[in-house]
Amino acid sequence: MTGMQFADILRDACTLSGAAPEYDWVRKWTVARGVPLGIAAAEAADAAGTEGLLALWLRALAGAFCGRYTADAAEFACAADEAARALFPNGAERFLSAVRNVRDAGSFSTWSAAACADALPEAKMWKTDERVFLPWLCAMRARYAQE
Repeated sequence: MTGMQFADILRDACTLSGAAPEYDWVRKWTVARGVPLGIAAAEAADAAGTEGLLALWLRALAGAFCGRYTADAAEFACAADEAARALFPNGAERFLSAVRNVRDAGSFSTWSAAACADALPEAKMWKTDERVFLPWLCAMRARYAQE
């Protein structure tokens, strides 16, 4: 995953979110072409602010990608899982479970399809604030379905 792919997925998630306030910042967020993943993640974390699970997760993910130009699927899966652990004290158990169950995925298409298969059937059972991750998971699945 490159910085541009990361940014595009966030933009797709914003569109899929149905104007969820947690994604408002994405509409104004710009990323320089060719930006490394670590920088894109850090800029997203800064733009997302400090409130809410999405902002907390983006901040933890930015830490995992610090200094990285790209990440392959296995590296991304581990980073997503590690970042999701930061959410556990805030009650984000279902998202943590969805990304933990696919920690060993070898491709982005496998990771995103399996994470969605885990998350979407039980989406109504997710806590309201944790549902902010569902558009992001769907955006990942849509992007990598053709991988």
